[in-house]
Amino acid sequence: MTCDVFVVGGGPSGSTAAEDLARAGQRVALLDRAGRIKPCGGAIPPRLIADSAFPTTSWSRASARRG
Repeated sequence: MTCDVFVVGGGPSGSTAAEDLARAGQRVALLDRAGRIKPCGGAIPPRLIADSAFPTTSWSRASARRG
């Protein structure tokens, strides 16, 4: 895999940076720990998730609401 930018950490700051870079035309790889519980996830409103450019096909609405 070839990328222009490698972002480590998929929390609010890392995912925002990755999205901004991808929208600017950069090839972005985002790395985050699997299975990590993120307490900040409950603070992300469903509307923000819906408006995000990141694919959410593996997410369910229930897990997005649970936080």
